[in-house]
Amino acid sequence: MIRNYTLTGQSPPYYITITKSTQFFRAAPVTITEALIQEGEALLNPHSAISPLAVCGDTVNFITVEGEVTEVSAVKKVSKGREAMPLKNITLQENTTQVVLCLWREAAVQDVRLGSHVKVSHLKSRKSSYGLQLHSTTFTMFEEIKTSTDEMAEVVGVMETNTPGILQLLMANNEVCQIEAEKWWPFDAQLDKGPVHVHVCKEGKQIVSLHHV
Repeated sequence: MIRNYTLTGQSPPYYITITKSTQFFRAAPVTITEALIQEGEALLNPHSAISPLAVCGDTVNFITVEGEVTEVSAVKKVSKGREAMPLKNITLQENTTQVVLCLWREAAVQDVRLGSHVKVSHLKSRKSSYGLQLHSTTFTMFEEIKTSTDEMAEVVGVMETNTPGILQLLMANNEVCQIEAEKWWPFDAQLDKGPVHVHVCKEGKQIVSLHHV
């Protein structure tokens, strides 16, 4: 049995802080009920309900969202108290709704690609001067959803992005896709003569490969 300890942290998992006044007593075995075990498991692995992005700000509980990654910022250090924590912002889009996800600590170094389709769990919604944002927690997990398609395409335009080495291609059907610059360069000169007809393999809005028709 432990007395005179403190708990630190704003959300599970909490940390027990031992001080000079903390006391440890030997005591009789404690019987753990099934209800208490379930309560402990819920704290260690809390439920995270799936929510559409359009209504993700309507709950204070953990939520899971899904969508296409349309923006990815660089990782930066943010000071919170005495600690400098990594932070990366990504924008997720579902249908016409876009929401910014603020990824902290371990979530900030997660590899997230532009144009990929992802599911992100255990987020908390917060409203700030920037509008509604979803913040990662210690329980946040990522799952990339594969949505590969093979199709014929007609490229009519190309544009640089804020991400080095990444370009956007405009298709004749008005669709915009992401591609690594080195994969596009062999086709770039042909665009001066007119639309480029190619066969593309895509994962979401990300072009994985393309070939001449």
